Amino acid sequence: MNNSRIMEVYESFYNGKRIVVTGGLGFVGSQLSDKLVQMGAKVYIVDDKSHSASNGVEGVEKTFILDASNAGSCEWAFRGGSVNESPVDMVFNLAASVAGVLHNMGHHHEMFKGNIDLQTIPVAVADSLGIPIFVQTSSVCVYDPKHNHPSFEELGGLGSPDKANAGYAWAKRMGEQAVHFSNIERPVIVRPSNVFGPGDHFDDKAHVIPALMKRAVLNDVIDCYGDPSYIREFIFSQDVADGMVAAGAAGKAHQEYNIGTNRRNTISMGQLAEVIARVCGVPDKEIVWHGGSGGGDPLRWSNADLARTELDWVSEVELIDGLKYTFQWATEYGKIK
Repeated sequence: MNNSRIMEVYESFYNGKRIVVTGGLGFVGSQLSDKLVQMGAKVYIVDDKSHSASNGVEGVEKTFILDASNAGSCEWAFRGGSVNESPVDMVFNLAASVAGVLHNMGHHHEMFKGNIDLQTIPVAVADSLGIPIFVQTSSVCVYDPKHNHPSFEELGGLGSPDKANAGYAWAKRMGEQAVHFSNIERPVIVRPSNVFGPGDHFDDKAHVIPALMKRAVLNDVIDCYGDPSYIREFIFSQDVADGMVAAGAAGKAHQEYNIGTNRRNTISMGQLAEVIARVCGVPDKEIVWHGGSGGGDPLRWSNADLARTELDWVSEVELIDGLKYTFQWATEYGKIK
C-alpha cells in the first residue's frame, strides 16, 4: 500500500539531497526513510533502538545508533558521521517517546521528560550548523479540546491540551516553540492524527488499535476502556509518511500542517471495537466496556485543507483497508502472540 503519487511529485526535490531522519528506525520513521531512499536521497538515520520498528532500512547511507537528545550525537550525525563533512541539507525529527493514552495518563512526568529534549536538542543543533530545512513532528494532541473538532493549525497554541495526554502534549508544544525560536531558514511543523499501520507496536504501551487487535485475538473478551461514544480520527502510516515528504519539500517556513483525514476516517470507539473484532475474525466475541480510564477529549479530528492546498497532499487509505492491512502484517510477523 505504498502511495507513489507524492513520491513522483517531489522526487526531483529530494534526489541527491543529504537528509537525516531522527527516529528513522521507528514506526513512521522507517517508512519515511524508505520513501526518501527511493526518491534518490542520501539518508542518515539516528535512532537509539529503544522502541524501533525496524532493524534497518535498505539503501540508507549510514545508521547511527545514537540518542537524539544528546547534542554531541546530533552534531556528529548531522555532519554525516564525520567532523570533516559539511552539514546535511535537511532534518526530519521523528525522535519521540510514545505510548498509548492508558500509559500516558499515569506517566505524565515520564512522557514530558522523555520527549522535551528529543523535541528541542535536534532543533538547536540544526540551527547552530546552519541546516536550512527542518521538519518537526508534533501531534494533534497539542490542541485544546475546545479546538479539536475540527482542529485548525492557527489554534494549536491556544488553551491547554487534554489532561489525558498532558505530559506528551506539552513536550510537543515546546518542540514547536523551539522551531519558532530558531533561526533555521525553513522550519516546518507537521501534526499527525492518530497513526496506525504496519510497524506499529503491539507491546504494553500499544496505541488503541494494536491493543484492541491483541485483545480480540488472545483474550476471552475484548476489554475496552473509556467511553464508547468518544470519536477519534485515524490515519494510515503510509499516508503520514507521504505528508511528511510533502511538507519537507513544499512546506512554508514556520507553518504547521495537520496531517489528518478531514474527518473521513473518524469513528466512535464503540464502533472501532466492533470493526476490529470483524477484521480479526471474531465478530461474535463479547466486547466489555469498563469506563473510567481511557481518557482523552470526547471528539477529535483535524482539518487538513492547508496540506491539500499548499502541499498537494491528501490522505488516501480508508480506515477499513488500513485495519485489514495492519492485521495481516501483525499476524504475518508474529506481533500478536
